[in-house]
Amino acid sequence: MQQKGVIIIKLIFFGMIFVFLNFEINLGNISVGLIPSFLGYFFMYKGLLELMNYNSYFERLMAFVRGMIIYTAILYLVDLLGIMPYFAVPLLALISVGLALYIAYNIIMGIKEIEASQNRNLNTQQLYFAWKLQAVFSFLPIVTGFLPLLAIAAIMLGFVVGVYFLYMFYNTMSLFYSVEY
Repeated sequence: MQQKGVIIIKLIFFGMIFVFLNFEINLGNISVGLIPSFLGYFFMYKGLLELMNYNSYFERLMAFVRGMIIYTAILYLVDLLGIMPYFAVPLLALISVGLALYIAYNIIMGIKEIEASQNRNLNTQQLYFAWKLQAVFSFLPIVTGFLPLLAIAAIMLGFVVGVYFLYMFYNTMSLFYSVEY
């Protein structure tokens, strides 16, 4: 089970990287995501399939994750083709960020339930705090987009917070799979 646990950690962790650390190259109207979010949601989906064996809480997320695979794949294609209406970008970004945070929140709450039911320390308090920071700094660049200097600062701070969140998530998942089942 240990080897399988390491694989699940990597799937969900890489999924989170693809979703929360987003880099794009812009070429005129065309935007190419270097780390496609739809692949991240696919990795999350595969990892959550395994986590459902530990707690049914994760079943609730499956429809959202499948939906985000499709939604972000369509957004990726539209960006690649350069046919995204400019006025729609902030709204679609808000939807993407909101749903990504919702999914991450529910993963954390599912792990928190496991932590309580098994009377184990899985570091969910610190992970939840990191998620709160991630939530604030995920929306900040979108909201400050009309002020370029503030938006750049928000993006840079968001990157640091995103790395911190991913680090805390990895620690929690490592603790989760550190015990033989």
